[in-house]
Amino acid sequence: MPFKFEASKAFWKHFDKLNPQQQAAARDKFQTFKKDPFSPSLRPHKINRLTALLSRTVYAVDIEGDLRVTFYQDGQTIMSVSIGTHDIYK
Repeated sequence: MPFKFEASKAFWKHFDKLNPQQQAAARDKFQTFKKDPFSPSLRPHKINRLTALLSRTVYAVDIEGDLRVTFYQDGQTIMSVSIGTHDIYK
């Protein structure tokens, strides 16, 4: 199923604050993410706290180290919510 990808303003705000190495890692992982956001290599996992807060199932994928991207699926659209450390789960 082909997905459409969007990102929230908060995602881009946090992305711009990442260092160049983290931005490059995120861009690299996006190549896998756009093929399959639930690829096992990204270690997708449900974030229960955000799922409850947003009233929709929210997932996170690993970028590198403690860097994560949170997202949800709305039909064929994948919406990236935020990017950062585990603090984005709060």
